[in-house]
Amino acid sequence: MAWFGAPMGRGPDSACWGRGRRISYLDWGIKVPPEILDNPLLGGLVAIAVGAIVGALVTFSVRLCWAPFHFRLEPLGGLRAAARTKLGDQMWPTLMMISGLTAFVIFFGAGFLLWLTTGQPKPATAALCKAANTAYNVSRKLEAIDAIYDQLSGPMSDLQNRGGLLTNSFNAKLNQGTVISELDDYAKKAKDVFNTFFRTVEAHNYFRDVYDIIIRNNNYAYQASESDAARLVNELQKLHNTLPRDQIPAYLQSNTYMKQWESSILQLSTWIVQKQNMLRAKRTEIEALDICGN
Repeated sequence: MAWFGAPMGRGPDSACWGRGRRISYLDWGIKVPPEILDNPLLGGLVAIAVGAIVGALVTFSVRLCWAPFHFRLEPLGGLRAAARTKLGDQMWPTLMMISGLTAFVIFFGAGFLLWLTTGQPKPATAALCKAANTAYNVSRKLEAIDAIYDQLSGPMSDLQNRGGLLTNSFNAKLNQGTVISELDDYAKKAKDVFNTFFRTVEAHNYFRDVYDIIIRNNNYAYQASESDAARLVNELQKLHNTLPRDQIPAYLQSNTYMKQWESSILQLSTWIVQKQNMLRAKRTEIEALDICGN
């Protein structure tokens, strides 16, 4: 024998209503033959019968509880007549106030219980926390900025200063016969400095906002002074083979390669200062972030 009304999900001990649907009642200890449980039609009829019995029992219980009040109010003509006799014209306002107060107590109590049992929402700052704002990522991004900035303020600035000094003393070194060798040394040094700087920037290209400061929106290619120095060396060698030495300074005043060299040194200085300012601003921005994780 099976127990009718066993909880859902207990295999053959569960009652069925139609195809594939299970019914769950309180366990009243009613034994139902398996033949009924296995037959959808009989199971449905039994479920209807049990539901009707339960409804009748509930109705009977309510009427039974109301019976003492009914017998007491019946001589007075019922609840409505008794209330009207007791309250007169104030019956409906009183009933409405009582009903409103009762509804308020019920809904307020239900809402308060829901508030107590519902988990508190997470703070807004936690919801806005981004993975990029963790302490680890912020520290790594600051390290990337510092590494690139050190290259700009160190080797790159030293190279630019060397080029500026060479430009300012160009005619004197030309007369001394050392300008070609110093330009050639500058080009070789510039190649090493620029390659190191490029590797440092590329090593941190996963931080796009930092990487783009160096790569994007460039009006000047920082490697230009290397190639301009090499071209000027070739031009000077040709001039030494074709012109007297005392005529070369005057010729260089309007020479294209000389102007490109001077321009590249000036633009390199401007470019370094611009990138340093942008990196400092980015560092200040990152330091002001709300760190929300490890």
